[in-house]
Amino acid sequence: MTGNRYVAALAHVHRKDPQWYLMVLCADPTVQRSGVGTMLLDHGLQMVDAEGVGSHLETPRLDNVAYYRRFGYELVETVTPVEDGPPFYAMWRAPR
Repeated sequence: MTGNRYVAALAHVHRKDPQWYLMVLCADPTVQRSGVGTMLLDHGLQMVDAEGVGSHLETPRLDNVAYYRRFGYELVETVTPVEDGPPFYAMWRAPR
């Protein structure tokens, strides 16, 4: 039930105020590093900003933290619910 531990732990880092949640951002490997992820994220964040709410995400990859910081996300917590398991990095982007 390792997966359940992760789901439960990540639920605790979700804020209770209105927000958008970035669940998945991915691109086909053949178009990665071509700007498609940036275009998708920019489009979504325009809608987030129009609503005046924040945005939350988690990523299991430490190198993604720097990527998301480019869009205004800040690391708020590192979650490791399973001993010796991989961490997840919870990030928040304040309303604009």
